[in-house]
Amino acid sequence: MQENPEKESRSEEAPQKPRGGLMQEILIYVVAMFVMTIAAVVMVTLIFKGDLDGDAAALERSGSVADADDTDASPQKDDPVYTFEPPIVVNTADSEATRFLSVKVHVVFGKSKVKAEMENSEVLQYQMRDLFITVFSSKTTAELQDSKEKETLKNYLKEEINQLLEKDSVKQVYFSEYIIQ
Repeated sequence: MQENPEKESRSEEAPQKPRGGLMQEILIYVVAMFVMTIAAVVMVTLIFKGDLDGDAAALERSGSVADADDTDASPQKDDPVYTFEPPIVVNTADSEATRFLSVKVHVVFGKSKVKAEMENSEVLQYQMRDLFITVFSSKTTAELQDSKEKETLKNYLKEEINQLLEKDSVKQVYFSEYIIQ
């Protein structure tokens, strides 16, 4: 008896699965993970870039870098500080994209009674928050990221707050949690 030759040829012609299927899927997964990791590193770098610039300037002002001509107007470690909570969050003046700034503002006073006046006056707090919103929202992202512009903003806000208080009682304005997205 002879076996059927048609049966043998059919089994030999059966389609085979491609050998690279699993390897191709693994390669796609690895490349996707690599791209997501790079994107995360770039985002974190962009988010915290403003914070690092502010920290260097704050270190210089704190006295770690010695200045020969210290005056009484410079903040001391025991000066009263008022912190605006929650942080100020505004859209930037950029027209090409929707961006925002989130910043915590700290005001250093020369006298405790001025800080107490601040804490006890909701109207004064609202006026200052309005000032911050107006000033920050008028700036573009590029301006807000510029360290010289940050210093200019701090000095401007110091002057404006002193006008609101009708006194020369603000020693310094500091920013923390300075995040632009």
